[in-house]
Amino acid sequence: MQNYGFRGISVPIFCVKVEFGPFFVNKPCMIPNYLLLLIVGWFHPLHLSVSEVVLNPKSGSLEISHRIFLDDLEADLQERYGKQIDLINPADPEFVQELVGNYLEQHFRIQVNGKAVQARYLGFEIEEEAIWAYMEVPKVRQVSSINVQNRLFFKRFNDQVNLVNVTVGNKIKSMRLQADNDNGTLKW
Repeated sequence: MQNYGFRGISVPIFCVKVEFGPFFVNKPCMIPNYLLLLIVGWFHPLHLSVSEVVLNPKSGSLEISHRIFLDDLEADLQERYGKQIDLINPADPEFVQELVGNYLEQHFRIQVNGKAVQARYLGFEIEEEAIWAYMEVPKVRQVSSINVQNRLFFKRFNDQVNLVNVTVGNKIKSMRLQADNDNGTLKW
């Protein structure tokens, strides 16, 4: 146990080693830091999206999934299209799917091996306070580099962070994108 003081407040920090599914955390004090972020997030809105890009060797496609906060997406769509949007109980589900697809296709762009490719929107599902939206890039057999531009919510929130995790083979690489740096390239 370590004690950390901040402005006269002493906080005991317990350092542990924890395994989360495929991820293994072995850095001192990492878990308490995540807990602190959760507590701070309780008082301050968290503006974050997470995108996963996985090369599926069997299908030869890039499978893309985005975890996006539901209320942020509804607000952005409402502002953009000037209509009340309800993603949980839509009056016209096909229309809402089309709006979400158009939004993602305009704000998430990808290049494979230096060439722009079109990510096709597949749909979304709701999980608690977020949605999982899915896209796919077919006919990708080999990847030596991937460039991602992810501008989700940058016009809405100046502190928006978009994390992108890319898996090719057994290697996972990540990038953190913000309004002043909305794209990045990963190489294998």
